[in-house]
Amino acid sequence: MTKHEYSCSNTHNNEADAFKHAYMSWFLSYWKDDLTAKQLGDMHEDETPNAPAYERNMDLWNNAIGREFMPVYKRNKHNRSVDLKFNLNF
Repeated sequence: MTKHEYSCSNTHNNEADAFKHAYMSWFLSYWKDDLTAKQLGDMHEDETPNAPAYERNMDLWNNAIGREFMPVYKRNKHNRSVDLKFNLNF
């Protein structure tokens, strides 16, 4: 979905990467809950302990955005104009 949405092959540290992190966190929040989404997102970031701090912070931020969007989606799921891409300001 990310490569198709952004028409690029590189999905590292760009808008596609931000969307990928936010979407996965949103998806986990939807199917499980916010706590599980946070734990799994944090565990994913822990898999690369030598990554620069700015990358980790950026990914954790995007994960949080995905979780924060879940209540908006649940309130407006009947409204197809509410989408994650729009709310991430891309």
